[in-house]
Amino acid sequence: MTGKMYILMPHAEPEKGGELAPRLTALKGKTIGFVDNVIWSSTKITFQEFEAGLRELHGIKGAVYMDVPSTGTDRRGMEEFAAKVDCAILGLAN
Repeated sequence: MTGKMYILMPHAEPEKGGELAPRLTALKGKTIGFVDNVIWSSTKITFQEFEAGLRELHGIKGAVYMDVPSTGTDRRGMEEFAAKVDCAILGLAN
């Protein structure tokens, strides 16, 4: 059997010219933020497991959770969240 296989990537191509955010060299002693768009009920459980693993394996100081409804959130709310964390993990972010 001959033919072609097409693999479709469900994401946009990265924009040119942008800069990446600074990367942390370690997670020990850091506060990790978890952003949940509250669409999937399993996201909270997954984040709780991530937090437990990060505490055990990497010695994170703490975690902050933020729910963002599908309608979005205001800039002030995001800035307040960002001020509390050293880095963030986003759920589906869709």
